[in-house]
Amino acid sequence: MISLLDEHTQYFLSGATGDNIIDAGISLESARWYGCDSISHYGGLCERTITLEHQPGAPAFYEELDLLKTERTQNLPYVNGTTADFRHYVGMPITSPGGLNIGTVFAMSKTPAKDDLSEPQ
Repeated sequence: MISLLDEHTQYFLSGATGDNIIDAGISLESARWYGCDSISHYGGLCERTITLEHQPGAPAFYEELDLLKTERTQNLPYVNGTTADFRHYVGMPITSPGGLNIGTVFAMSKTPAKDDLSEPQ
């Protein structure tokens, strides 16, 4: 998903869905977050992503390996089964030429990750 954020709202611009890369597809519906073109982002994962302060030499992304095992995320509706049951999140900020984080590019999976993406492969 690709989204932009203002002070209160996250706007979904584009997305792709599919269980695997072969079945991935982009459509108007995939640019919506479970039927929403926008949502309040207060306290969410993308808000954490855009507040990320990039440190030289460090990866510029925010990741949660298992959303269900993290106290601050386990009750979110897209984690606890209310709207979805995602387990892994990784997102990176979209940064303007002036250095402001204005949005996110993120991916979610129903499978928890075993290793952090910053770990050498």
